[in-house]
This record gives sequence, structure tokens and C-alpha cells, in this order.
Amino acid sequence: ATAEAAQQAGFTVALIGVGGLQNVIDRVPSDTRLLRLAGAEHVALSAPSGVSIETHIVYEAVALNLPKDVRNLDEMGLRVLLHSAAAARQFDREAHRLALRRDQITLFAIGPRVASAAGKGWADIHVAESPNDRVMLELVRARCI
Repeated sequence: ATAEAAQQAGFTVALIGVGGLQNVIDRVPSDTRLLRLAGAEHVALSAPSGVSIETHIVYEAVALNLPKDVRNLDEMGLRVLLHSAAAARQFDREAHRLALRRDQITLFAIGPRVASAAGKGWADIHVAESPNDRVMLELVRARCI
């Protein structure tokens, strides 16, 4: 989806990868210079020999507190979708702060790293087979219908 959007914006797409940026970086030819536009919290990359990566931080996710009214919903069996490790850690902190019934909450994580960051004690944690929204939403649909 990102490659398609880049092409529609007039960019040339040389490589497409699945499962994280490192999988693409590992296939980049030697003597390549890359510009990485990233969030303040991002996964470290290892550049192959002859490849340089210049990283610029272009956004930062700011954690917000959940409203106290969420406590009224947790007994309904909440389903929470987590797209980043930062979001998973924040939801874990908020669940503690609000004393949510973790055993009544099912998490859906976009990848294993996100699931790991969510902590323990949840009713269940499901992890998407590949890290993209479509696959994650298909998993949610299959588990919630």
C-alpha cells in the first residue's frame, strides 16, 4: 500500500518488502544512500556494507490518557487493536492506572514486537500473520464474528 501511494505521488519504487524495513535494507545494492523519515521512537536498522542511512525524525507519538469511562466498558469484553509498541506500552500503563479487568480484554497486535510490549494478563493476544492493517483487520473479523 505504501509503494502504491508513493508511485501515485510520482516516486519510483525500487524494492518492496514485507515484515519490516530491515528486510528491504538487506537487499539494497552497495553504494546506496538512503534517507529514512522516521518517528521519534523507531526500530534500529543495520546498514549492509556500502549502504548509508541518514535518519530524520519527522513525527512523535504523544501518549494520551484514556478516559475513566473506559472502566465501564471493560466488563463487556473489550477488543483493542495495537499498531505500535509505544501504543501497546501506553495501553498497558493505562490498564494499570484505570484498574481495567485485563482478563476481560482481548488484544490484537500488528506484530510480535507489539504483542510483547503489551504486557501480560490479557484474556488473549492475537498477532497478525504479517504487519499490515488489512491482515490485522481480517484477524479481528475472524475472531470477533
